[in-house]
Amino acid sequence: MRTVKEKKPLIGVNNNFEERKKAPWITVPGRYLEAVYDNGGIPVVIPPFEDDKHLELYFDFLDGFLFVGGDDYDPSLYGGKVLPDMELAHPRRTNHDLMMMKQVLKQEKPLLAICAGVQIMSIAAGGRLIQHLETGMRHTGEFYHHINILEGSLLAGIFSETKLVVNSYHHQAVDPDCAGQRLNIIAQAPDGIPEALSVQGRSFQLGVQWHPERIDDLHHRDLLFSAFIRAAVNPVET
Repeated sequence: MRTVKEKKPLIGVNNNFEERKKAPWITVPGRYLEAVYDNGGIPVVIPPFEDDKHLELYFDFLDGFLFVGGDDYDPSLYGGKVLPDMELAHPRRTNHDLMMMKQVLKQEKPLLAICAGVQIMSIAAGGRLIQHLETGMRHTGEFYHHINILEGSLLAGIFSETKLVVNSYHHQAVDPDCAGQRLNIIAQAPDGIPEALSVQGRSFQLGVQWHPERIDDLHHRDLLFSAFIRAAVNPVET
């Protein structure tokens, strides 16, 4: 058993799955793992096995969960159809992420979901995605833009302000008219696209559409990840 003094929170991380030369490969962009480690957590990669029997074992000892970005989830999960400009995640990742997220949302343990992570968060809660953004505002190619944060929200408390500049790299987004059960939109871009969601009744279950793990402003990254790690250490106090 880890004592309170020596404890570093163990953060479960989902990952990408692909097949190379008929062999399975599991990959995670290193900046997610570095952001967890640099802020006092220990990342634990959860392999995307084809069933959910292992998840209960992981959930017994993990202190929090990080969902990372990636390719598009199968739109049939929310009643959509595959469009020509979509790049679908491997079905094994899609199925595993959905199983894992549904279980995480039933728990009190802290959650930070990034980019595709906030999208599977919405899908798991019964929400829908905008399959391709055509608002006139650029959200792709690491474009930096302002967002407006709901006053008094978890995100406003983390950054101590209600306006931020964030980096976008996505062509899909949570549908503001159907975000999902018990999910609150707590930040939006100027064109109305949701930029952050929080879960009602949870002290720290947060999803963001931008990429704090690789944003140019290291202080921004560390404010968010350190808040997440603190919540994993002291979930009752957050």
